[in-house]
Amino acid sequence: MSKATSEVDICNMALSLLRQQGISSISSPSSDTEILCALFYDNVRRYVLRSQTWNCALKRRVLAASTEAPAFGYSKKFLLPNDFLRLASINESEEGLDYEIEDGYLLLNTSETSLNLKYVYNKEAVSGFDAGLVMLLAYELALHLAPQITDSNTYIGRVQEIKSFIENEARGVDGQERPPRKILHSKYLNARRGMGANLFPYSGIDWNE
Repeated sequence: MSKATSEVDICNMALSLLRQQGISSISSPSSDTEILCALFYDNVRRYVLRSQTWNCALKRRVLAASTEAPAFGYSKKFLLPNDFLRLASINESEEGLDYEIEDGYLLLNTSETSLNLKYVYNKEAVSGFDAGLVMLLAYELALHLAPQITDSNTYIGRVQEIKSFIENEARGVDGQERPPRKILHSKYLNARRGMGANLFPYSGIDWNE
């Protein structure tokens, strides 16, 4: 099988997992399946990119502090890049940092007027995706498309089972390619850790026949 180099390639991988016919376009969709893929693809891509600090989608940027300080709680705010999806690190050192991301800004208590930001960006070029990311994206997309195009719980269940394996494998390999780091401390994330909410979008579906 040739390497996936386009959004259509990933859509066709997802459709193949569900035993569906492939498509030829999502930029100018004409069939019902193409319209469905066009509706879901970009949001699923962003969702999967945000799920991990993928090495192939990391960027570095020096941010300048805004001239306007936050109303309360923090001393400085920094405008995040337009292509920002997820924070990876601040100034290459996370220990002791306390921050919040709010309305497109990073809020932080610091005396510095600039900071070094490492982040996951909104990477669109499929040709630059890691192989594990391509596979995970195809399986995740298949799960989102499945309720609309197939009634087979057998296919859906198999996709879900294999997707879990691929997800663990892809994350593990990706994580091995950089040294371990301490995770940033966010008030928002810390507050949610005890909630135990199941955020999987199809948690109410019976995957087995």
